[in-house]
Amino acid sequence: MFEIVLLAALFLYVADIFWLQRGLLRCFPFQQRFFAEQPSSVPALPFVTVVVAARNEEKNILPCIESLSRLEYPHDKIEIIIVDDRSTDTTSGIVSTFIASLSHFKLLRITQEGKQTHGKANALAVALDEARGEIFMFTDADCTVSPLWVKTTAEQFQNDVGIVGSYTLLTARNTFEGIQSLDWLMHFTVSAAMAGHQLPITVIGNNFSISKKAYNAVGGFRGIPFSVTEDYALVQAVLKTKKYNVRFLVSDETLIRSYPCATWKEIYRQKQRWGVGALDMVSEGIIVIGIGYVAHLLFLFGFFFSSLPFLLSLFGIKFLADIFLLRKPLSEFRGRTLLKHFLAFEVYYYVYGLIFPLIVLFTKKVTWKERKF
Repeated sequence: MFEIVLLAALFLYVADIFWLQRGLLRCFPFQQRFFAEQPSSVPALPFVTVVVAARNEEKNILPCIESLSRLEYPHDKIEIIIVDDRSTDTTSGIVSTFIASLSHFKLLRITQEGKQTHGKANALAVALDEARGEIFMFTDADCTVSPLWVKTTAEQFQNDVGIVGSYTLLTARNTFEGIQSLDWLMHFTVSAAMAGHQLPITVIGNNFSISKKAYNAVGGFRGIPFSVTEDYALVQAVLKTKKYNVRFLVSDETLIRSYPCATWKEIYRQKQRWGVGALDMVSEGIIVIGIGYVAHLLFLFGFFFSSLPFLLSLFGIKFLADIFLLRKPLSEFRGRTLLKHFLAFEVYYYVYGLIFPLIVLFTKKVTWKERKF
């Protein structure tokens, strides 16, 4: 009898994967062009503001700003603002030296906490007070961007599109890093698929763009309640206005690369911050994630109430379903070498998926960038 329950859970899980796959396919550039209403004329390039908030990033900031300096976008149509959020290392000096001869770069220094905003949200809000762009684009100081990141993203802001997201992929030199890279790939893929179904739940702040109109419509970062995941909170506020759509791109042109966490403790803190920030997730997201959680939970009981060969066959089908969902992004980003870490990722994904929701419910204090929230 319990094996019938397990089969039903697996069926729902696989059906969920196929449904997500349908949404994901709409996020590829050729599908974006097919579904989008084509403009009668080629629009002029908008003025874009790129913002990077940095706190104690002396080890990472130089590759970031070097990649930003190689963006293929007219310098008279872009400004790049680096915000030093009260760093205690040499971040500010590195930026100052590099941008000295680059007129489209600007360095801002945060000297005190804001009254309405805190942490990274305050740094971003201060930068956007001075921003001149029609489109605001964000990435992190430990990221490097693709040369066409701005141009390809800016092209998406047509009609009522107010938010655009895309992927960030982590470097992977070993299995520990490969697990993290696949974890991020899964996270971004679910977000992209939901947006493809016009049921967006979020975009991720290290590859996130918003129109000035959408940003101002909710009062910016100062107009929303404080959150440890300021990107998620801003997206949710914009969605609640019901005036703007979200577009998510699966494209190598908009791919950003970043670095994995060095320790399990760092992963824990990162995941806890994301989990606490997403506690008020919209119902569509809860349903999609809930199907996976229930399936994982029932599989756990299967160790006690089912035969091992039967259970292993279910895990095998789940394994193939997860690969099926990620195969298109892996191909687009030339990341198929990550598949050698997939079995280790599946073990991590199963254990983490069961345990972490419970941890988030009972530990809501977050430590991030030497700050406690």
